[in-house]
Amino acid sequence: MALGQLIQTGTPDSAEISLLVEDAWQHRGVGTALLGALASEARAAGYSELVAWCLPSESALVRTAARAGLEATTRREDGLLRVSIAPRGRALKAPVATVMAEKSR
Repeated sequence: MALGQLIQTGTPDSAEISLLVEDAWQHRGVGTALLGALASEARAAGYSELVAWCLPSESALVRTAARAGLEATTRREDGLLRVSIAPRGRALKAPVATVMAEKSR
């Protein structure tokens, strides 16, 4: 249904993230819960920035970050949109599986 990755980069305080939510599960809070969980893990690991890359026309990750209570900034770089997310903000209170069980009711 969904996959999220927190990938160590060559910069000690920055990690790359990726999110993929199956079409049938989109718009149900899965990505928001997953991003919140990744941000919590990133905070615990000492990262101060999460970076993701997407096409310039895409805005879903920025909206997802806002829903997760995370600040995001963007800039164009090498023909792509670089999304920088500060992994602070509200912490995910429940495991992703619990959030999804509640959303599917």
